Amino acid sequence: AFGSIDFQAELDIEPDEEEHELAPYRAQVVLASKLAGLQGPVDGITTELNDVERIAAHALRSRRQGFGSMFCIHPRQVEPVNTSFSPSAAQLEWARRVVEADAASGGAPVAVDGKMVDRPVVLKAQSLLRAATR
Repeated sequence: AFGSIDFQAELDIEPDEEEHELAPYRAQVVLASKLAGLQGPVDGITTELNDVERIAAHALRSRRQGFGSMFCIHPRQVEPVNTSFSPSAAQLEWARRVVEADAASGGAPVAVDGKMVDRPVVLKAQSLLRAATR
């Protein structure tokens, strides 16, 4: 887990709203987790309690940076965080098309939506589909 608020206090960092100043440290936590064979780490909290869009944006940014989940400190944060860490309907539809195209290709690279699909893309699609069943 990355205790971002504690980390900021310890290093006397005053990040902007997007927390750009924390990006290198956040990346190190994600990379260390992956290298250790662990799932994506838990991201620290957002101090925003009322603005659901800002909470969701923070959580989505965490997910895009490789975090697997995020701590919540208030019940209003739970739904936007859960939604942000769950695959969207569009992502799941894309993942199904990728997996189906891969299965039909006999192992050869194929194109889906005009983009090449090879093993890493198939693995990402399978990961999205697994996440939808949790």
